[in-house]
Amino acid sequence: MQMMGVSDASYFRFAANPASLLYLCALGHDCSASSQLSIQMCLGLNGFQSRVEACGLDVESYLLNHHLSPNQVEDVLLVLEAMEVEYGS
Repeated sequence: MQMMGVSDASYFRFAANPASLLYLCALGHDCSASSQLSIQMCLGLNGFQSRVEACGLDVESYLLNHHLSPNQVEDVLLVLEAMEVEYGS
C-alpha cells in the first residue's frame, strides 16, 4: 500500500486480491479452466464466494472479462505490475 501511495485498505484489498491470483498465474500456477483454483472459484470453496459464471473459464479470463469492471481491471493491473516489480516475475 505504501509503495503505491494508497491509504484506503479496503480499496487496496479489493484490487490486491485479484492481482494476487493473477500473479500466481503469471508465476506458472495452474490457472486453467480445469485447475483447482478455477474449480474453487466456481463452486465457492476455500474462502471463495461461489461464482457460477467462473465455471468453465480460466482464472485470468474470468477475472479480467467477467468479474471486474473495466475501471477495476485498470486498478488490478496496476497492483499486479507493482507486485511484479517488487517481487519479480
